[in-house]
Amino acid sequence: IICLRALYTLLDSTIPRNMLMADKTLAIELCNVLHRLLLTRESLEAQQLVMEVLKQVLKAAQENFDALKKKTLREMVPANQESLAVEEVDLLGEGESSGDIEPGKSLVFAMLEVCLCHLVRQLPALNPAPLVSAGVRPITHKPEQSGQLIATGLNVMEQLPKLCSPQGAVSILPTLLYLTTGVIKECAVKNVNDTSVLASTPQIAAALHCLRVLATDKFCKDPRSGQQWKTLLQSALAKIIDLAKTGCEETKLDEVTILLAVTVFLLHAPAEVVQAPNLQYPCINHMTQCIQSNNLQVKLNCLQTFRRILTHSGCNISTGYIHALAPRVMQYLHSDAARKVNSETELALTIESINIVDALVQLTEPQNKELLQGIQMLSMLVPVLVEFLLEGTSFQEANKVRKSLHEQSLQWLMKIGPQYPQEFKAIMTQSLQLRTRVESAIRNNQQRIRIEATQKPTVSTTATVSVPTIKLKTDFRNFAT
Repeated sequence: IICLRALYTLLDSTIPRNMLMADKTLAIELCNVLHRLLLTRESLEAQQLVMEVLKQVLKAAQENFDALKKKTLREMVPANQESLAVEEVDLLGEGESSGDIEPGKSLVFAMLEVCLCHLVRQLPALNPAPLVSAGVRPITHKPEQSGQLIATGLNVMEQLPKLCSPQGAVSILPTLLYLTTGVIKECAVKNVNDTSVLASTPQIAAALHCLRVLATDKFCKDPRSGQQWKTLLQSALAKIIDLAKTGCEETKLDEVTILLAVTVFLLHAPAEVVQAPNLQYPCINHMTQCIQSNNLQVKLNCLQTFRRILTHSGCNISTGYIHALAPRVMQYLHSDAARKVNSETELALTIESINIVDALVQLTEPQNKELLQGIQMLSMLVPVLVEFLLEGTSFQEANKVRKSLHEQSLQWLMKIGPQYPQEFKAIMTQSLQLRTRVESAIRNNQQRIRIEATQKPTVSTTATVSVPTIKLKTDFRNFAT
């Protein structure tokens, strides 16, 4: 423990990190030592310190690689033309043009080996060769401690492609994706009757972040590695979809975790990754199942995900999800469950559904007219909002969340009017009942505001002199200061 702390402190300074990277074999040997410590030390503190030292090695390697690229750029081209040679200096990373990552000679391989051992100690099922490494015993820590350790390993692992050339990064990508999806598979399992959401645990959050980092890596769009990278991302997405289908009578995979993992690919991976029909349709099917779930948290997360797809994705990606999910959102808004809200979660479901329809209306503006017609979407949204308005004494009798739904619906209507004046006027003209309810709600709202204003106690501006609780025998007021 003391030695690990000393190493961490030593490598916390720039000069020792530079000295470590002056001879790469020294850094590799240090990683081998860390690997052996992971195999032989059971304590939580030792495991944590090993990974903290590994982070310092990673930092040293990244600093050294960045310095090497800058130096090479200065030597190759003038300062104002550096961008022309960036692709060439990428080949200075591990793997170079061949993509070979050699054990014993590669620092990236040594660090990846430490990460693998670290994860396997927490999750033995991740071991790709269990028979060969049968002597590696799993460590039993508290779930929150184990989760944090797993997250640390993933945080280090996701940075390794930055030390590689395009082909070198492709060489380690299958291992990175295998371990990341493996963490999701092992850590997102719960009882079939469990309604909790596991996506917020440290290890799942780290796995999702790792997927996002890998999906947005610059080598994904590099012509030298892009096609292979996208193919591997498709394999990872296929595995995640397959995980959603697997299970047994007693356990299942957390629906929200799968949903968020799919969302990472939809929002951040290149469009070609998710547009393959054999991947797109299962993704849509999973979201359809989630939006129909009896678990309100699952349903809410699905609605939030759908809205993010609408606001971030291109038309080619979002169209299939609109066709599958938008009718179900409208069906929910017309149901009693959307109107008769009794909890904050139920209110959030209704508001999120309105947000989705509002986002669909935005898609009908001139640049997106090929998707939907604005007047059609508004003609569906406005009656729903009017239906959520409370009339007469029903406002006073309603609970807190129902009043909130009324107020937010009225605010939406008052926003839609000026934003889409012609369409809104046409809808109001077609239905006298809608117009009457909206006008009545506005009058009642203004009346409540006036009543509340008159009922507020007036604050006296004159300062009140407080009478002292302790009286002195001598009066000092006439004494000069």
